[in-house]
Amino acid sequence: MGGYNFVRKSEVNAYVGAGLGLLGHHHNHKHHDDHNEIYLAIPVGVLIKPFSNTRNLGFLVEAAPVFADHSHSYLRGGVGVKYTFR
Repeated sequence: MGGYNFVRKSEVNAYVGAGLGLLGHHHNHKHHDDHNEIYLAIPVGVLIKPFSNTRNLGFLVEAAPVFADHSHSYLRGGVGVKYTFR
């Protein structure tokens, strides 16, 4: 997994990344093969730090299309709260 911040300010960060991984079939009983597939994920996200008195706290929104073989491609998304201890 790697990423690049294309907006880096005190109140907002925006990033894009890329990652490779293995998607296993052992949990899916519809497939009778025991191999793993390589997938590619491209996360795009933004971290918003709305409070000027504490830049350690932020809100994160991310979406990542995940591309794999055999119709396992999907869009993964998430929202969260990030706190950095300094």
